Amino acid sequence: MSQCIATTQVGARCRNTTSTETCHIHRTASTAGCVYVLTNASMEGQVKVGWTRGSAEDRARALSTTSVATPFVVAHSSPNSDAPALEKQIHAALAGCRVAANREFFRATVEEAVLAFAQTAPDIVIPPGGAHTVTVPAGTTEVTILFKGLAV
Repeated sequence: MSQCIATTQVGARCRNTTSTETCHIHRTASTAGCVYVLTNASMEGQVKVGWTRGSAEDRARALSTTSVATPFVVAHSSPNSDAPALEKQIHAALAGCRVAANREFFRATVEEAVLAFAQTAPDIVIPPGGAHTVTVPAGTTEVTILFKGLAV
């Protein structure tokens, strides 16, 4: 089976496969994914907050093929077991900054978006062998990271 582009309904046959089986994404209604904050130099003063089942980098590349002058850049991303719910909470936290009701763009700095992210999801769970990337604001001189539940 060829790789799925994740645009079909859950359980539906993927458009880019010749097989009658469904891809790993469409077998279940999984909400696991990656929540991200993207920036674009052509959209100064705005960030895009969304989620994807793939990587934030792949999503940024896909969005960069639309009618935008410059590519999207990942400013922050985090895996989450319920990415749509987390995205919705972050959107609610940034509601006063929303550019349009039907879009995921906000008039906010990366720092404001990441702060809303941190306040919404203070306990980020990283699966064994997984990784979590945090972009800190320029000029930050100190970062505290608390590790819980580590087996040593």
